Amino acid sequence: MAEGRDYSHEAYQAPFLERYGPMLGGGLLLVGLASWLLMAKPWEYRRPTSALKADPAIRLSKAESVVPVFSRQTSRVAIHGSAVYVTWVDTRTDPPSLLLATSTDSGKTFAERVVEAPEAGRQLLDPSLLTDAQGSLYCLYTYSKADTKRLSTTSIQGNQRTEGASLNSGTQVFSRLARSDDGGVSWPVIRDVASVYSPVLSSPVMGMDSKGTIYLAALGLTGGQEQVVATRTVNRGDSFEPDVQVSMAPKGRRRDLAIAVSPAGRVAILWSDLRNATDLPENGEIFGALANAGKDFSPEVQLIKPALKPPRQRYPSVSLTDAGELSVIFEEGIEKERRDRTVLRYAHSRTFGAEFAPAQTLFAKQVDNPSAAQLVTGREGYLYLTCVGTLTDLGQPTALVAQSKNGGKSFSALTPVTDRFAPTVQNPAIAVQGNTMVISFFDFNDPKGKPGTQEVYAVRLVDEDLRG
Repeated sequence: MAEGRDYSHEAYQAPFLERYGPMLGGGLLLVGLASWLLMAKPWEYRRPTSALKADPAIRLSKAESVVPVFSRQTSRVAIHGSAVYVTWVDTRTDPPSLLLATSTDSGKTFAERVVEAPEAGRQLLDPSLLTDAQGSLYCLYTYSKADTKRLSTTSIQGNQRTEGASLNSGTQVFSRLARSDDGGVSWPVIRDVASVYSPVLSSPVMGMDSKGTIYLAALGLTGGQEQVVATRTVNRGDSFEPDVQVSMAPKGRRRDLAIAVSPAGRVAILWSDLRNATDLPENGEIFGALANAGKDFSPEVQLIKPALKPPRQRYPSVSLTDAGELSVIFEEGIEKERRDRTVLRYAHSRTFGAEFAPAQTLFAKQVDNPSAAQLVTGREGYLYLTCVGTLTDLGQPTALVAQSKNGGKSFSALTPVTDRFAPTVQNPAIAVQGNTMVISFFDFNDPKGKPGTQEVYAVRLVDEDLRG
């Protein structure tokens, strides 16, 4: 029997894959990672998946040095069929003029028109827009009497809120309603709502029911005290009913008016009430007055329980359905030690304000300026919210939008409406018709503009969940 060779004294030689497999596997992993990086480019921003599809933003203002005076309440956008309207105050002229951008092709192109030209000694402020079923266009704004030398109001500059100074003694600021029956080409009906004027320049607000009745609210001076007053017109602005005082407290300051009108004529008027607050401008409580027929308002009531004492609720935006579903977003401070820390809050009532579910915080750490957020109701009860915010993977603020299909129980992720990301994007406004919406916003950071100039943009969006 032949002797076998003894290998015990020789070094063991492992198979090739056993020796080099880990190195090859690591190399293949690195190649795969590099391929993914080249294809996926995760450092580039990707718009969140959303049913809201946006067209490219269109610049509406044709010239530089457009510095609008801001309005937080009623939208400055209106839609009727394929017609889209956006209005703003233009301070290239002194005093300012009121401009309107009109589109007849669903917001693809716009033409600029003048609602009211400048007049010596008069200031124009706080425009808002509505259209009726016939396509007539209504523009509500404030103007001061000719003896006014200085005007100021609460505004946003660089996403920072500034509380305006008091008006000069003797200043009277009136609400004015203008109507155009030819798409903004001419404005033959321009009428002062003389009984509803504001000595403190809080923006007037308006809403319309399905019959074309227009409801207006503004701050008035009653017995030497600021009060919220309301009126309405049933003949397209030709005349107005006597105004009704809807706030009742004898003392205090009221700010931040908001209004919602359902198709059947239910009306909700909300405001920030500073009666129990200190002199700090961020303090306030959300109060409201409600009416089923737009005439007999319920007594004012504190609607939403504050998170802190003293309360720090400001800038409500409200939406209302015929069934009495009342949705409210507002700015609220929820940290006692940080007065500069505010969040966007949402509260909902299924009982026309009789009872609200506990308020919830929306999009924590993403909304840069809760005071500028707006809420509207669209088709099939969908809610749409627009605001200015910063997405965590972006680092720069922009105009954002979110959708709720269930009456505000939950919202989709915020998605940008434009590719313009800059700390100077401000104050979006929204209008909805069917599955189409238009959002306007302002931007200081136009590359062709001069330092300090501000431009107006509009974006058309389609909700693909509501097609057909």
